[in-house]
Amino acid sequence: MNKLVETEDYVVYDNVLEAPQFEAMWSAVQQEEYLMPHISGWSKVWRLTDGTCIGSRDYDSSKCPIGNWADLMNMMFTNVAHAHANIIPKWANIIIRSYLYPRGTKLSWHNDLGYAGAAIYYVHPEWASTWGGELFIAKTPEDSNYSQPHLDHRREDSFMAAYGVGTYITCKPNRLVLTRPGVWHSINRVDDDAGDHCRASVVGFFKEKP
Repeated sequence: MNKLVETEDYVVYDNVLEAPQFEAMWSAVQQEEYLMPHISGWSKVWRLTDGTCIGSRDYDSSKCPIGNWADLMNMMFTNVAHAHANIIPKWANIIIRSYLYPRGTKLSWHNDLGYAGAAIYYVHPEWASTWGGELFIAKTPEDSNYSQPHLDHRREDSFMAAYGVGTYITCKPNRLVLTRPGVWHSINRVDDDAGDHCRASVVGFFKEKP
């Protein structure tokens, strides 16, 4: 893998897996069983207008080896977190799951409150520049770490507009992004141009130590 860029908020790696491993991951993610996030109630990280993505079950790194694709992802996420202790300083274990975002879906601004950071790995084999799905990372004031109320977002509007700038990261195949805890980020809506292509990713949520 090769490091593309590193800041105090995130680091991006490209060409993470060799071709045979990448193809095996893409196949494994397609075979995974998926559920809609709101099937047992509103999962409030998604706004009501975000559309419906689907996610796999959770895999806990403390239970590894599990005997499937999660073992490889756990090793990869663990290694990159250890290499960037400035971004993921203290963590206990990783909750790993895969997500599929079809056209028309997005994920609104959030900050993964309660986690010690996150890793995102893109497993779809192709992604075009007009298909959307970019990861947006916002520059926000230091006091913007709060639990969002989900319907009333006036406070969020105020600190998101404090600078009004940020970064976009394309969901390039075989790319890994590591984000620090508390950083505000979102997923741009997948455009209709994507057709039947899904934004496919594996996400690792680093759980804080007790």
